[in-house]
Amino acid sequence: MRVPRSQPITALPGAGQPVLRLALILGLLGMGYLSANFLPRAFLYVLYVAVLAAAAYFDFRERRVPNIVSYPAILFALGAMQRTPGGWQSALLGALIAAAIMLAPVLIYGAQRAGIGDVKLALFIGLVLGLTSALFWAALIAFATAAIVGLIGVILGRLTFKSSLAFGPFMALGAGGVLAYLMLSA
Repeated sequence: MRVPRSQPITALPGAGQPVLRLALILGLLGMGYLSANFLPRAFLYVLYVAVLAAAAYFDFRERRVPNIVSYPAILFALGAMQRTPGGWQSALLGALIAAAIMLAPVLIYGAQRAGIGDVKLALFIGLVLGLTSALFWAALIAFATAAIVGLIGVILGRLTFKSSLAFGPFMALGAGGVLAYLMLSA
């Protein structure tokens, strides 16, 4: 069957959204796998920090981490997880535990007080850092800086104890700081 050039590829029979999504998913997984095998670890860390910076920007400005940032990053990190400190098992455990910790407030307080974007960002960070001390330090930095900023906001009268802060920038700060340390110490 000949298709006129004016028709987009999605108009081809069998080339609908599910096929294109599968191609994108497989492509991102493959890029992550190839990057992990052929690029220096520091290059991967720079890519991860760029994702964290984008997530922090959107969460700070819009109070959400868009799926267009989180889903490709998660797929890429899944493809590259054999380069995670501790290996792929550590990456999967780190992702599950980090996401579960961030999911708890969503289940307890609802999506208005805590967001699913933070859960997806935690999943990404867990894949990148694995279940290692790096994940612990990233979480400690994130929670400590959020607490300090919140306390300063209350003292200055700009926040109350019922105010909420976008937590994505703090998670990005913690994970980005740990990744920078890992890059510099390698």
